[in-house]
Amino acid sequence: MNKIYVLLMLLVVAALNACQRADLVPTDTSPSEYKDVPTVVVQAVQNAYPAAVNLKFTEVDKGNIWSADFMNAALAHQATVSKKGEILEAYSVADAARAAAATLPAVIEAFIQKNYAGYKLIGWGEGQHNGQKAYKVALRKEREDVTLIFDANGVLLFTYKATVPVATTITAPRTIPISKVEELTSPIAAYLKTNGMTFGKGLAVVDKDGKKTYLIVATKGSTVFELTFDNDGKLLKSSSYTPPPAPVALKSVSELPTAAITYMAGYTFVSGTVITGTDGQKTYLVNAKKEGKQFTFAFDNAGKLIRSAEIKPLPKVESKSLTDKDLPAVITSYLNANYKGWSLTKGAVTIIDGVASNYLLVIKVGADSFTVSFDGAGKFIGARKNG
Repeated sequence: MNKIYVLLMLLVVAALNACQRADLVPTDTSPSEYKDVPTVVVQAVQNAYPAAVNLKFTEVDKGNIWSADFMNAALAHQATVSKKGEILEAYSVADAARAAAATLPAVIEAFIQKNYAGYKLIGWGEGQHNGQKAYKVALRKEREDVTLIFDANGVLLFTYKATVPVATTITAPRTIPISKVEELTSPIAAYLKTNGMTFGKGLAVVDKDGKKTYLIVATKGSTVFELTFDNDGKLLKSSSYTPPPAPVALKSVSELPTAAITYMAGYTFVSGTVITGTDGQKTYLVNAKKEGKQFTFAFDNAGKLIRSAEIKPLPKVESKSLTDKDLPAVITSYLNANYKGWSLTKGAVTIIDGVASNYLLVIKVGADSFTVSFDGAGKFIGARKNG
């Protein structure tokens, strides 16, 4: 797994609290409100997240890249958008409470328990990085914050660390995915060319002053190089390794280490995978059944249990269209008080396991149209004017 470390005197995970819910009354939140943000950038977020409210933009790379913080379905989100309206990365942001109620993929949890024992999970989000499904995880131990980005298979893409100054509030750095060699600065591109390296992927971390630290993964033959450059393209750190073999499917419990086989006594093996890290150490992921229930296990190279959990059925999620007569009284009362003369254009409720989770409504007040959202209990979340 790739491991790029850069020590930043900034609080990375402060962004987990960047989006806060606010009780909004009808206001104009059309693209004209963001006069310093290209319309294509605003529309990219609004088109991808029609229910987004409390939308706030921050320019992280002058004239090129913007970061968006917003609420969507009562959950904080972050997105990085290019001047062309391309969403480079976007994540839902689960705080510690939500994170504890959900489950990360087993391979990611196993990696964290193996490499970051003693760290507290601050939050994590599921989303996309350069158009591919990804997970972002925030950890903390004393004055050190660590943010990890994994791909859909649980392979570590990037790691960055931050030392938290005592009693100081720090603005979190923003990140910009780099997918093409043309997006590199001239000094970095020249370094790769001079050393015969082929660009693989990269990440630019932008601090509060707009300075960038570049994390680059490049290859030369069968060797992978992890390079860190400063804002001027000066090489700060370089390391290399030979990629480990691809994950291998397990056919039976007999392929596990002896200690793991002993632990699995009484369980029926269903499937498994063994992942070899860059250090040559193996992690075994196993799915098994017992007494009609399904479980997932992770074992280390010696067969010691790292993690176990019951695999519960996925919740049943459905969406139902609404008329004004279907709305709960608490929502109708709120609309009557804050949007006098309103009429419902369209509405929908998301239902999870038979219980209403959130309501999304498009209403009209005279010639104006608003998108208004409520939680499952009918409590107001936010609103925006449709421009």
